Amino acid sequence: MEEAEEAGVARMRPFTGMAAVLLAALIAMAVPGAPAALADGPGEARTPAAFFAERLAEDRPGSAVYVSDALAGAYDTEALDAELHGVFDPLDVPYYVVAAPPAHSYAETGAPVSALMDRVGEDGVYVLISPGTAMVEAAAKGVDLPAEEAARQLLYSTDLGSDPSIDDTARAFAEALTDPAVAERGADTGASPPDDGEPWDFLPSDLNPGRETPAANLGLLCGMLGSAAGILLLAAVVRRSLRDGGPSAGKSGGNGKKGGAARRPLPLRAAWVLAGAPLMVLAALAAAALPVAGGAALTVAVGNDMDAYEAEQAEQAAGSGGVRRSEDESFRPEPPYVRDTVRVERIAAGLEESRFYLDPLASSALPPEEAEELAERAAGADVPVRVAVVAMDGADESGGDPEILAHALHSVLGDDAVYIVAAAGQSGYGVTAVPFGAGPSEYDIREGMSREQEKEDPGTAQVIGAALSTVEQGDPDGWKTYPVPEPYLPEPPEPADRPYLGDYFGGEGVIPGSAVMGPLLAAALGAAWWALRRFGPLLPLRLPMPGTAGSAARAGADLGDPDAPRRPGRSALNRMFDRECAELKQAVEEAGEGHRRYPEAMSALDAALLLADEEHDELDLVGLVVLLRTARGRLRGLASADRPVCGINPLHGPAQGRRGGRDGRLSAFCPACAALTSAERAERVLLVRAGGRAVPHTEVDRFWTATGYGADGTDLAGEVRARLGVR
Repeated sequence: MEEAEEAGVARMRPFTGMAAVLLAALIAMAVPGAPAALADGPGEARTPAAFFAERLAEDRPGSAVYVSDALAGAYDTEALDAELHGVFDPLDVPYYVVAAPPAHSYAETGAPVSALMDRVGEDGVYVLISPGTAMVEAAAKGVDLPAEEAARQLLYSTDLGSDPSIDDTARAFAEALTDPAVAERGADTGASPPDDGEPWDFLPSDLNPGRETPAANLGLLCGMLGSAAGILLLAAVVRRSLRDGGPSAGKSGGNGKKGGAARRPLPLRAAWVLAGAPLMVLAALAAAALPVAGGAALTVAVGNDMDAYEAEQAEQAAGSGGVRRSEDESFRPEPPYVRDTVRVERIAAGLEESRFYLDPLASSALPPEEAEELAERAAGADVPVRVAVVAMDGADESGGDPEILAHALHSVLGDDAVYIVAAAGQSGYGVTAVPFGAGPSEYDIREGMSREQEKEDPGTAQVIGAALSTVEQGDPDGWKTYPVPEPYLPEPPEPADRPYLGDYFGGEGVIPGSAVMGPLLAAALGAAWWALRRFGPLLPLRLPMPGTAGSAARAGADLGDPDAPRRPGRSALNRMFDRECAELKQAVEEAGEGHRRYPEAMSALDAALLLADEEHDELDLVGLVVLLRTARGRLRGLASADRPVCGINPLHGPAQGRRGGRDGRLSAFCPACAALTSAERAERVLLVRAGGRAVPHTEVDRFWTATGYGADGTDLAGEVRARLGVR
């Protein structure tokens, strides 16, 4: 099998007429396995199927296997050949098996197994196997085996793992061929192909800490969430303390109900702050640490499982009987750099006969006329050149790198020349040129090729032509300016250092997440919370407002908030006013014009909006909130709406009993205030800004307080209009 490829010769310069036909026939008879470009006659396109059929014809009839030497980097090709025979012999049917790189590495048109079956023309099972996950194409002719269904079944199998060897794939395929269930049900083409079977594969790939970068991403996310949670918790506690002046006294009245938020004396509040500050900080740190600790635990768990998984994969690869090479066997540190030179020597033999070599496996990558033109240009160049168009794949001896192959060819040939290697199937992007002791510098040649490669969809022939033009027109001694360096040889992968806690906590993980992203997220959430509180009532959607205890209750039975702050300030009062306007508007729409309280509600709403457009202060806002709440409650038939509001803080809502009027307004308390002592109630009196300072609302001489906010029966809406001079 190998003698045929070693005897392959380069495409020769074209002849015309009968002489070319006779010469091709003589070469085909004299040299077994002559170049594929000549096997079908001059000027005819060559297909991979034709090449494979010729190689299979060199093996035993009815049990033929061809293993491409383009797999020699990852496999012992002779051992793989024997292994594949051992897999398919027990089937007791004729078989024709090809192990080669994926079709995209040597031809843009692919290599369908149906074309191979037509070329061979015999009954049997036809199989094309390539490195990778379930890379099998199969068909059957004249035998009762479900070849296509078995190949399709491998796409949905989780038994092969993420990177099976060719012999493992062949064994799985042979088992599927003889599985009666495969023939009966066929393959489930509607199912999705499985993942690679790695542990924790349900996690998003960008956050799976079994890899370095996702571990850092997970650390960034956990650090950001933890930091934001800690900052928001600390801010909420501080805000609550600043608003209420410390924790509630928590005293209970005689009826057992919890009292209001009466302030403690200053010394006690100071002591509470000193004692509670460390606890608040610890609580914030705990909130920040929980997501980080959880992510770290996940990283350790996934890392341990990934280690076990990869160890199992390595054992499976080692169990291939020496068919598959280990990754540390790929390259040598000195020329020819590659560990297997079977294919390199075959290509070198072709280049010794001609300056242009077209690999028989890759002959369909170039149209015959383009190949002939390039061969002529290479032969006529004043500077020695060697051009090879070959199949390149990660499983070959060069690891799919044309530059490494160029160095290997120079080492084997020993000729100083410009070596141009083109990876078939990769268009013009897979062309590399390296000058060894001749021609322009490598920089100049690459510059010449890049101009062609920058074009849209550059062709292989066009980029090779650009390299030849640079060689023909450039400085023949330019190579001396920039001596060719040694090729870059990929290092064998080092064992993974899992779990990736260094990446999880490092400069792209928890640290920037906690220090930068978390505070930014907390600031964004805080801004959104403020905007929702400020502008939410103005939205057409009925959204719950954050930080408004009892808002749901106010829409029903309650018309106040017993925990309303003693000193709400103008901003909070404005938000209350906006919210109550929206609540009353919704209630009016639901009640309709036929409701008996409809005129009263509309009058209150109209008066409130009129005053809001004029100059008003904090006490006006308190009065308007009470006016709107009372109108809404009466519209909905709530009995509490007819009671006076709490004289301590009208924002608390309706008081107990019906005592009201100018003299009795302070004797009307909400249930929370009624449970307190006189001293405690004095600490809860609503403060509004008047005359440049905060004063109890009862000390401001205005019709709101004079009427007990309408407790004496005064029409507040009418009073507002009268004040504004509006009827």
